[in-house]
Amino acid sequence: MVTLGHYRQNLVLSGGSLMKVIPLGPRATALVQACDFWTEPRTVAAVEANLRSAGHTEEDVSGAVELLLEPGYLVDPAIDFGTRYARPHLYYSMHGVDPGAVQARLSSSHVVILGCGGIGNFVAPSLATAGVGRLSLVDADRIELSNLTRQFMFTEADVGDSKIAVLADQLRKRHGGAEIDTFSLNIASEADLDQLPACDLIIVSADTPSVLLNWVNRYAHRVATPFLPIAYIEDIATWGPFVIPGATACFDCVVQVAELPTDASDQRDQMARVNARYQAPSNGPTNMVSSGLATLDALRYLGGFGAVQSVDARIGLWLDRTEFEQQRYVRDPSCPTCSPG
Repeated sequence: MVTLGHYRQNLVLSGGSLMKVIPLGPRATALVQACDFWTEPRTVAAVEANLRSAGHTEEDVSGAVELLLEPGYLVDPAIDFGTRYARPHLYYSMHGVDPGAVQARLSSSHVVILGCGGIGNFVAPSLATAGVGRLSLVDADRIELSNLTRQFMFTEADVGDSKIAVLADQLRKRHGGAEIDTFSLNIASEADLDQLPACDLIIVSADTPSVLLNWVNRYAHRVATPFLPIAYIEDIATWGPFVIPGATACFDCVVQVAELPTDASDQRDQMARVNARYQAPSNGPTNMVSSGLATLDALRYLGGFGAVQSVDARIGLWLDRTEFEQQRYVRDPSCPTCSPG
């Protein structure tokens, strides 16, 4: 699974995180020949013999073969490019893992999506079409005309209908083998979370009430279930922290968001009145960015490949200048939610 090209007197092997740049010369020539010969299923011994027959030195033979044996460069010849998951399997191969094993883990996974609006509309189809076996959609809202600018699984004909009912129907059309169930819940208290089904991961894309993430954090630790918040702050696409109870910092370990004053001052009441009138300036591209990056982290965790980027981190992409920022989370041994005591 490689590409080759010349750039400024160098041989460029592949791209992205697999890219290697080798100065033109005997080693590069041997590498090109090895890649060409290995476009068909071959043993290592056969490739080495082919390079030796062309007069390459043992050093160049071993160097070329050792490089291509690094994770990501060779592809299982059993991959059928006409199947549903062929292209994702190439992606998993980049990480040096067995694509079939990744797919099996995804197909046995169950994800609860808490909030099926702007974020959920991107996350749900991404997970379903990736082969996640079961999705539980949680939302009590109905589709409004104003949703259609960013909730692209809905149409004008759906206005007034249940979000989760329409979304579930659309998901089944895209992956008939996925199990989709719906829960029309308005999470108004921490106790309401007890109505959620047991699962492997909770994705939180709902934004009300303001203490929802604190509730989910406590619930997740009580039932030992990881969760991943996905959101946006005005024009910043955000996701994380990816919380794994018992293994990572939790949402309560570090306060990273502004809160109302704790006293009963006039200023607290004034702030509460101002905040109650707030309406988020949401748009499709911002939702897509946070949803896409977060969904990749969810697939990494569920499928067991790559590194989950948002573990112990809340990551934001500032879209006004395309810069990433991270807020780090560190376990607090005295945290009332996740500390052993």
